[in-house]
Amino acid sequence: MKVVWSPRSVAEIGDHVEYIAKDSEKAAKAWAAGLFSRVEGLLEFPLVGRLGKIGGAKGIRELVIDSDFLLTYRVRKREIHVLAFFHAARKRS
Repeated sequence: MKVVWSPRSVAEIGDHVEYIAKDSEKAAKAWAAGLFSRVEGLLEFPLVGRLGKIGGAKGIRELVIDSDFLLTYRVRKREIHVLAFFHAARKRS
């Protein structure tokens, strides 16, 4: 099994890391490492995220990150497709 990142998710995570790095580069690196560790955990437990429903699409799961962010993903055969990363309060589309 492997993780496949959408360009959108990579950009959104990069934006958040840059935001954290404005205050502390060390904190930004630690936060990113923690996020990637959580996503790697999906390889062993792919159904750990709660079932979500975004834009009417079924089969999308949501992994809560730091209680304020959601990482959406879909399990496909032997791949975890990371779709998006966003603040939980943001309107989903």
